[in-house]
Amino acid sequence: MAGSRHPSAGLFGGRIYQDRAADRLWCCGVGMGWWPNLCRLRGHGKAGAGRYLKEERVDGLTGCGLLVRREVFDRVGLLDEEWFVYVEDADLCARARKAGFDSVYVPGAVLEHAGAGSTGGGYSRGRKYLTAYGSVLYLRRHGTLLLWLGFVCVDLLMWPLLFVISVPTGRIGGAFAKLRGMIDGFLGRPIDKGVLSQAEASS
Repeated sequence: MAGSRHPSAGLFGGRIYQDRAADRLWCCGVGMGWWPNLCRLRGHGKAGAGRYLKEERVDGLTGCGLLVRREVFDRVGLLDEEWFVYVEDADLCARARKAGFDSVYVPGAVLEHAGAGSTGGGYSRGRKYLTAYGSVLYLRRHGTLLLWLGFVCVDLLMWPLLFVISVPTGRIGGAFAKLRGMIDGFLGRPIDKGVLSQAEASS
């Protein structure tokens, strides 16, 4: 059992497929960085053959397939309700890591997850707002200088370019929703209930 092999670990996540029959991965653990997003789903969209076969510690895990020791919840609490969706699982992993619990990717545990059922996925306003909001909230709590610099350069300073690209593709609403999410996160505002209602309606 992975738990006995990793006594210092408190959270375990498996090999998650978007479509197992087509051998298309969704996530094999999470890496925290700055490109293309703060939370990088390892292997996302790639063929699974020969990839991510090693059991190893990772920066974080996704909540759709997560096994957590009770000691973790006793020490750091449950998922924070300040989030609705997106990045709340990364926050739990970060709080656990600070308390001495590792997150471990276990490739032998396999599951399938379609993804984006809560917000409609893609470039929907709900997804862009909530991802941006959650990312800033994560940075305010756990951000390092490198993570902050990456977020400011890639997400904030490049937003005007994102807006220009969104015009011909009809995604202006998503671009503005992302900007609103970043602003609300920076200012410490609660999640916009209008966006929250939109996300819930699309699930």
